Amino acid sequence: MSTVIHFGLPKTGSTMLQKEIFPSLQGWSLLTRPQTQQDFFMNFLQYADESLWERDRPPLPSMLTAQGNLIVSDETLSGKLLGWGATNRTRNIRRLARLFPGGRALIFLRDQASLIRSMYSTFLRMPYGEPREISEFVWPPKQGRNRRKEISRIGSGQGELYFNTNKYFLHLDSLLFSPLISALTEGFPRPEVILYEEMADNPGAVSEKLSNLFGEKVSLEGVSPRNTSLDNINKYNLTGAPLKTKWGRYSRRYLPSRRAAEFLPTLEAVTSEIGNYFHADNLKLRKMLPSIDFSCRAGAYPYE
Repeated sequence: MSTVIHFGLPKTGSTMLQKEIFPSLQGWSLLTRPQTQQDFFMNFLQYADESLWERDRPPLPSMLTAQGNLIVSDETLSGKLLGWGATNRTRNIRRLARLFPGGRALIFLRDQASLIRSMYSTFLRMPYGEPREISEFVWPPKQGRNRRKEISRIGSGQGELYFNTNKYFLHLDSLLFSPLISALTEGFPRPEVILYEEMADNPGAVSEKLSNLFGEKVSLEGVSPRNTSLDNINKYNLTGAPLKTKWGRYSRRYLPSRRAAEFLPTLEAVTSEIGNYFHADNLKLRKMLPSIDFSCRAGAYPYE
C-alpha cells in the first residue's frame, strides 16, 4: 500500500485536484473533503490537543486500514491559515507521518502576495468576512499594532501581540515556507514540492511530476486551477436567496458592499503592504530546494 498526503496549500488548485484529477486515478482511493473535516477521526486528528490525542484517539477508519493505494487530500492539513495562523500544521504533519510511515507528501506553494490577494478576495465574499482594507486583513507580527498602553509589558522588547485570536487575520508568519518544508521533510523525506505558478503556466511539466509520483499517467492539459469563491457563494445561496431566508437577508444587506471593487487591491498593492517581509525566508527556501525554479514567473517569491 502506498499513501500520498496532499497538504495543499490553500489557493493552489486544491479543489481542482480533488474534483478532477485525483478521482480519475485508477489505482488509487481518495479521502478528501468533506470527510477530511467532518469524519470524527480526521477532525480529531487535526484539532485535538496532544494530551487528548494520546489518551482518547479513536480507532482508525476502515478506509485508512484497507489495502491499496490511498490519497489523503485537504489543503488545511498544512494548517488552517485564516484566524489560526497555521498553528496546528506541525502537529498534523507529525501525526500523519506516524499513521503512514513511508508515505509521500505532496504540497503546492504559491507566491505569498498572490496567495494573500486570493484569500482576501474569498474573505470579502464569505459569511464570516467583512469589508476591511487589506492592511486590516493581514497580521504582521512585531509591528506594534493595536498597542494598549494600560497593559504592562514584561520587557520582551516587542510592543504588540505576536498573535491576535480575537478576529480573523491572515498571519504573515504562516506563509513563511521554509519552516513548513522543514517540518514536512522531517515527517516525510523527499516531499514533492510543486509551484502553483508552474502548474498554471506549464501544466505539461507538472503532469509529468504527478505521473511519476502516482505511477500512472496524469494530465492537467485543459484543466486550470481557479478560485472557487463564487462556488461557495452559490453554495450558501447568498446571491439569489429569498429575503425570508437567513442567507437571503445576509446577502441583501452585506454582500454588495463586500464585493465592492474598491476593496480588492491589485497585486502590486498587496506587495507594497507586505514589503520585504518574506525575502529572507524565500532565500532560505531557494537554498533548501535548489531544483525548483522559483523564477518561473517574474516577481514571484522575491528574495532581494
